[in-house]
Amino acid sequence: MGAFSELVKAVIRSYGQLLVDPVTGFLFLIVLTIVGTQYVRVEANEKRSFGQAFNKALPQMVKAMAFGLLGGFLSSILLVLIGVSLTDSGIQYVLPTALALYLINPRFLCFSYAGGILSILYLVTGWPRVNVPVITGLVACLHAVESLLIRLSGSTCASPVVLKRKEGDVVGGFVLQRFWPVPLILLALTTVPEGSVLPGDVITLPDWWPLLRAPIPEGPGVPIFVMTPIMAGLGYSDLALTTTPERRSRETSRTLAMYSVTLLGLSILSSRVTGIQWIAALFAPLAHELVIWMGIRKEREGKPYYVSTEGVGATILEVIPGSEASRVGLKRGNIITSISGVAVTRETLASLREMNDVVLEVVRSPEDPQRTTVRLTRQGDAPFGFFTAPMPGDQPLMELGRQSPLVGFIKRILRRTR
Repeated sequence: MGAFSELVKAVIRSYGQLLVDPVTGFLFLIVLTIVGTQYVRVEANEKRSFGQAFNKALPQMVKAMAFGLLGGFLSSILLVLIGVSLTDSGIQYVLPTALALYLINPRFLCFSYAGGILSILYLVTGWPRVNVPVITGLVACLHAVESLLIRLSGSTCASPVVLKRKEGDVVGGFVLQRFWPVPLILLALTTVPEGSVLPGDVITLPDWWPLLRAPIPEGPGVPIFVMTPIMAGLGYSDLALTTTPERRSRETSRTLAMYSVTLLGLSILSSRVTGIQWIAALFAPLAHELVIWMGIRKEREGKPYYVSTEGVGATILEVIPGSEASRVGLKRGNIITSISGVAVTRETLASLREMNDVVLEVVRSPEDPQRTTVRLTRQGDAPFGFFTAPMPGDQPLMELGRQSPLVGFIKRILRRTR
């Protein structure tokens, strides 16, 4: 274990120097800027839909940077310990392919699709030249750390939505969105002339390492691994319609972790048994698509969590931070069963806009029937500060599903040419 502890120390030293380097520091700022624009868009969408931003861009960017550095550090240790090497891996094809797939559907930006497609193309045609175990191993490691980041912060940027499902019912829920800039340390295999004096920090590792077999560079010389920095970005997007954002992110994290462990095992096996490369290449995109499909199906067909029913109760969808509702302890998921002693209807909810003092009877959640009473007192002209889930017959603010960026671009061009 001494050699591996030295390897971890070497990753720590390299990671500490990563952002100090002008080139990698500049690339990190570029990725951070791209991530920042996503949070600016989240804030703008919330203001457009609710007149209020629940997730301010700047605090979300600070969180994303902190969690991204943590995720990048853990990814680097995992990638180096497994021995994922950039040399002759074909990784340069992954990002352009992912960007092309993004034009078809934003969720195809994930490396599982690009890596899987490139691996299958290589196995079928021999082009482009990629190292299937390394590409699928990289996808597995990144998803493993993504599952941890989702578990830690996946629900911390949840935007409330009121949308129409394909079944026709209008429900409340949350779009979960997180983006992280992730600096990484990876290995690259190179050679030094035989008889050269090697640096003093060279670490000798067991013969069975790396777990992912890397192709030895052609030509004379002694092969050695060196640590190389790269920049990446990770993103998470999900819907919570049948449960809370916290539970939804935990479910996704568990499923993604199982996917990652399975794909990593297939990647390691495929570096030793050529026939397993087909299984790893197919598993990367197909199993990921299955995970997405199962989640979407659950949200489309499951019992909605954030709904209101006249005469029964209005579920609180979101509370404005710092508002009167927040001050008295109202939270998303609480159910208002009466307003100043009157049963909840559209009319009583609408009358809240004119009231300066109101008493609400509240049930904590659908799972917890504990009741409490709270009094809201209007502060000046400020609203009480909460939004309720829709009732049957209400109009949606958006529809489930995303338009392809390419289709959207073509539509804009056609409108301008009319």
